[in-house]
Amino acid sequence: MAEGSVTLATPVGEVVPGLPSWGGSIRIGHLVAHTSGLPEYEEMVPAERTAPLTDRDVVALLATAPTLRFPPGHRFDYSNGGYALLATVVEEVAGRTFTDVLRTVIFEPLGMASVAHVEGVTTVPHRALGYRPVADVAGAAAAAAAADVADEGGSTEVFVDADQAVTTAVLGDGGVYASVLDLARWDAALYTPGWQPDPAALAPFAAPVEAGVSYGFGWYLDGYRGHARQRHDGWTSGFQNEIQRYPDAGLTVVVLTNRASPAVRELAEAMASRLLPDR
Repeated sequence: MAEGSVTLATPVGEVVPGLPSWGGSIRIGHLVAHTSGLPEYEEMVPAERTAPLTDRDVVALLATAPTLRFPPGHRFDYSNGGYALLATVVEEVAGRTFTDVLRTVIFEPLGMASVAHVEGVTTVPHRALGYRPVADVAGAAAAAAAADVADEGGSTEVFVDADQAVTTAVLGDGGVYASVLDLARWDAALYTPGWQPDPAALAPFAAPVEAGVSYGFGWYLDGYRGHARQRHDGWTSGFQNEIQRYPDAGLTVVVLTNRASPAVRELAEAMASRLLPDR
């Protein structure tokens, strides 16, 4: 299939082979708007699985589902599997890997050092590792004593490695390692014509997220302190992040952390509150 031949209205089954009959009812736009009705692929991963999943592994899991959870377009339901399916669409149309498309179409033209990372396959120089807090207090105290890592206040809370999981190598819904400077370059590009699609184009495939909130091309669309806002959070094993854009004010706030459970949205909003002009 030639590049440029796929539109938001194209059935995904026309692009990705091997899908059940529902491949004819899900349009590309449904995947982008998270209204596809796909099942949660994370719940379909065998408990004994230890090898990292790829995007095409996810598609193979989804293809075992004979039916959808609801008819496409009927409601919003965020789908990581939908993003893995979209990455596979990109590969089928481009005739090359999703990683290569990201590198040549986005990262290199924008001067980004970002990497779509798969552990053991690619390397990310000086990358942060992911961690999670030890939940058990007694276990945390023992670990702190063994590692001699108590802070100045005498806290025994410690963090343990949580850097990789069986889903970490799925790149359609994550796996991109980027610095704040990389994200600044990407953010600047979004102000350039042609880099950010019009969210209104998704209207035929979209459904309300909640009162006052919609979703378009990778952004939750709402408002904050009188300003239109584009936002998205993201988490994976050992990481929790948030990005908030306020285009009318030319402000973007990015919070990147390498721990499992900080309040990143609250921190981003606290920073935005200090920097946004009054409305």
